[in-house]
Amino acid sequence: MGVHAEPMEVVERVLQILQHGSTASTYKYAVLLALIDVCVERADAHGMPPTSVTTLQLAERVVELYWGQTRTWPDPKRSLLAQNTQRGRSIVLMVDELRAELEGRAGRSVRPSQARLLDRSGWERLVREVEWRLIEMPLPKLQRLGGELHEWLYVLAWNDTTQRPKRGEITAYQRGQASTFDNQVRLIDGVAEALTQMHALLRPFVQQQWARTVASLNDLPESQLQTFLFGSQRIALEPVRQPLTELQEGKCFYCNRPLDAETHVDHFLPWARFGEDGLANLVAADHGCNGDKSDYLPAHTLLEKWCHRNRGNRSRMAAIATKLAWPFGEDRSFGIARAAYQRLPGGSLLWSGRKRLVPFEREAVLRALA
Repeated sequence: MGVHAEPMEVVERVLQILQHGSTASTYKYAVLLALIDVCVERADAHGMPPTSVTTLQLAERVVELYWGQTRTWPDPKRSLLAQNTQRGRSIVLMVDELRAELEGRAGRSVRPSQARLLDRSGWERLVREVEWRLIEMPLPKLQRLGGELHEWLYVLAWNDTTQRPKRGEITAYQRGQASTFDNQVRLIDGVAEALTQMHALLRPFVQQQWARTVASLNDLPESQLQTFLFGSQRIALEPVRQPLTELQEGKCFYCNRPLDAETHVDHFLPWARFGEDGLANLVAADHGCNGDKSDYLPAHTLLEKWCHRNRGNRSRMAAIATKLAWPFGEDRSFGIARAAYQRLPGGSLLWSGRKRLVPFEREAVLRALA
């Protein structure tokens, strides 16, 4: 697909898309974040990202990104935050309808990973409808700046003008029937590697621009929106606290000290960086370790322990996940870990315990993830 794109070149391309693309909706931010996340999550055993992703993979991630944003804004004058200026049934409204239905049925908050398990058919219908919306609008429009198409990040087999896909072909493809529709989003050479390598820089920047657009659409201060739109819903992790504590024999995953009433559920691979809440990425930790670790990546000794915990207790953790209707997420978590650790530059500091940071040891990390 032409000349290999270097990481900083890809970053500049993303920045230009953000600065010059349409701001009539937040769809472009969702597509960019989904593209980054899918590249990171689907790294292979060698930490290499995919050369293409599918419209279905992107649609599922877009639903996950909007899911928490459909929570009621804490203001009696408004409920669902506006995310576009267009008329019609938006992606946000479709996501909100399923979330409200499932939470009304369950009597508690439901995360997207749980929604898949609680109502698989409803989840799949939602993802298929969102997939159609992505095919129709943001995917072919994202790289059009100033009326001209710039295939900077990916190439599609369709567009929104002369090669517009027909709904019947999309429907047939989604039903597994014979169809001419090509659902591949083919990444320009070097783009997947760059998005994976630079995700820690790009992801928070895209989130910031997303929050700024939502602030403008709703006439709200941007400072109030960042956490609401993208923060972790910590309270929703409560169901897994006791099972994880029992799995760890009542000891903190990090320091091995006895846990008490202040036991926290921590994202081993930081939520702020990756947003993965599968059981494989969760550990029970004491208040001190959880706070001190913050958003650091753990050192290789803790990585080895985490890998052993997941692989050595696979059947037990799968049983916990099934009982709680909670995703195990082992493949996704390991894909993220491979992509994250194998791209760390030499000299990076990793968290090895309270007040302790140690240099990144590439060979030790590769052994742990092998």
